[in-house]
Amino acid sequence: MADTHAAFFNRGVAGSQAYARKFGNMAPGEVPGDEAWRWLSRGLKEALLAFIGNAHGGRYALRAALYEFHYGPVLEAFATARDGGTDVKIVYDDRRTGSKDDPSEKNRAAIAEAGIGDLVVPRTATPSYISHNKFVVLLEDGEPREVWTGSTNVTAGGIFGHSNVGHLVRDPAVAAKYLSYWEALAADPEAADLRPTVEAQTPVPEEAPEAGKTTVLFSPRSSLQALEWYAERMDAAGSAVFLTAAFGISEPIERVLEEDKDYLRYVLLEKEDEDMEVLSRDPDNRFAVGGTYGDTPLGRLLAERLTGLNTNVLYVHTKYALVDPLGDDPLVITGSANFSEPSTKNNDENMLVIRGDARVAEVYLGEFMRLFNHFFARDLVRRQLDPSYSGRTHLSPDDSWREAHYRDGPQQKERLYFAG
Repeated sequence: MADTHAAFFNRGVAGSQAYARKFGNMAPGEVPGDEAWRWLSRGLKEALLAFIGNAHGGRYALRAALYEFHYGPVLEAFATARDGGTDVKIVYDDRRTGSKDDPSEKNRAAIAEAGIGDLVVPRTATPSYISHNKFVVLLEDGEPREVWTGSTNVTAGGIFGHSNVGHLVRDPAVAAKYLSYWEALAADPEAADLRPTVEAQTPVPEEAPEAGKTTVLFSPRSSLQALEWYAERMDAAGSAVFLTAAFGISEPIERVLEEDKDYLRYVLLEKEDEDMEVLSRDPDNRFAVGGTYGDTPLGRLLAERLTGLNTNVLYVHTKYALVDPLGDDPLVITGSANFSEPSTKNNDENMLVIRGDARVAEVYLGEFMRLFNHFFARDLVRRQLDPSYSGRTHLSPDDSWREAHYRDGPQQKERLYFAG
């Protein structure tokens, strides 16, 4: 992984006992010495700034496409690169959709404050759609070398608040695809005109992606073929599937989860999907929903508070799927798209499909289970307040809790899967 891929996950759990113990649930800006910011960043901010900082002088260029773009230190890093002689151009979302979450006004204000108006290319065509990318291409001597991508918006909430990943790819062939895509975006085309270009640049593979390679898929596209292809990859799993779903579960993936399978499928959600009852019929489907202990007896004893940096998505903002991550042929799908119809057909988006890299799969799996277990515990406490909940409401006073892990069922499968 160190040669080609590097993944940087932020902490993603300000509402945690660790934060409460370390910082007394103070707002991050109130904690002396920026200690809370560093803890929440967990290296994500530092890695992004270092990536931009690699462009120093006239031999280098940076080409970025960004959705929410108003975290000052990152804009200042682009300005520093420019002032050092680097050629910098940034496509940013300036589509004024009328939504309360529309980032255009904040983007324009931050650009003006940082004095980088000469670097930016407003993305304004097709106002009802969004330019949802979060990538930066690094060029050296006119040649694309590396790309930074992932789910992290250039905002305080993206870097320090809800869960996110920055994914660095050191592969000139992958960087070249991103550069070609950026050049198409920089012309500010309508979605209808961009779709044929995107599909020609990054066609959906006919079946599985090429082994040992990183496949790239961009949006917008004319059909749901890419989303259906992701669902097919999950359906073809042999041992386990892991999925993050910030905005619910789309129909193609729901159809896969509704099928009874004899292996575990984990889904980490920002909030409960409207079809949870149907999706939960297969006991091998395991769900965790973002939250804190909140207004529960345990929450009143162990208070947890969020940063206040996020208003729409509070907990889970990553967009990745892992298929058989501990197997001989793991698959990682990660990027900016939410595994949804709008992300596939309408928005500007980018996804990486990494097949056969065990190190990448293990890093993503470790991060997934860290957050899944964190939120599962809180989700369980909240569910126990529901009078209709029939699960265990107390800890076993003896070792009888072990029995479920040694008889046929999800807990035995989990034990065997993670114990090898």
